[in-house]
Amino acid sequence: MFFAEAESLGRAIGQAGLELVFGGYDLGLMGAVAKGCAEAGGPIVGIVPQFFDRPSTSQTQGLSERIVTEDLAERKAVMIDRADAFVVAPGGLGTLDEVLEIMTLNQVGQAAKPVYFLNTLDFYQTFFRFLDELFEQKFLSIHPEGLYKSFESPQDLIKQVLTDLG
Repeated sequence: MFFAEAESLGRAIGQAGLELVFGGYDLGLMGAVAKGCAEAGGPIVGIVPQFFDRPSTSQTQGLSERIVTEDLAERKAVMIDRADAFVVAPGGLGTLDEVLEIMTLNQVGQAAKPVYFLNTLDFYQTFFRFLDELFEQKFLSIHPEGLYKSFESPQDLIKQVLTDLG
């Protein structure tokens, strides 16, 4: 289900004419999003840390642009610079690292990039409850509802992105 939804998200991005900025490889759900976007003819920018830049790692075909960075920190900085919004599919520590950084930058006024979660099968419900707890315990100064929007459908998510970005 996660991979099918990720491909559907990628297709919705491509069909909307939005540029996908992502990690640059055919790995996990990132690769599924890129595959869907490529199938829909959308432009794709792959941002790859140098230590991943090796022949044994499966590179995404059909990239419009490929950027190699020194490390993960630079990769995130380039992604933050290049992206107008952040769409978060289910993922692991790397996904959480990226989304927490942009949410933190938004909270402290160093960025103004909307964050949208594709909450397939309620994957992020525990995370959302944790953010609520941070707010209730005064560890978070902004109510979590002001930090992100959550969607069950890739199509509804992209519709909202298009509305928000005008």
